[in-house]
Amino acid sequence: MKTGSLRLRLWAAAAISLAVALVVAGLGLVYLFELHVERRIKSDLEVQLNQLVAGTRFVADRLEVQSEPSDPRFAVPLSGYYWQVEDPATQALVRSRSLWDEVLALPDPLVADGAVHLHELSGPNGALLIAVERTITEPDGRSFRAMVTEDHTALT
Repeated sequence: MKTGSLRLRLWAAAAISLAVALVVAGLGLVYLFELHVERRIKSDLEVQLNQLVAGTRFVADRLEVQSEPSDPRFAVPLSGYYWQVEDPATQALVRSRSLWDEVLALPDPLVADGAVHLHELSGPNGALLIAVERTITEPDGRSFRAMVTEDHTALT
């Protein structure tokens, strides 16, 4: 074929168009898959958070978690799966066994009552965590913040 032939130019245009389309499609699929995994993780964490909130009560003047989330990974020390409940008035903490001696730094400010907030924070050994938290106000006016986290590597 000649270098300036119409056939060669059409083949080159088709090859470039296909390459661009494949790159765009690949990037789009990666983005959609990440979005799906993030939604699944958030959904799973919200289920665990709801279990934690349902089992948390004020008994006399102290905060008590009467039933913990059912996932056994919350009992394995430094597993990447953690929960923590805080009484903002007294700074009292109740936390999962998996946190061992660590305390998760809850972000400020408090989220609106009942609203679930998703964010990332630093966990034990500097690990990046995905967290969902909710502030609950009881009928007597006392409130607590509950948070459930998962290691960010699940998303990566």
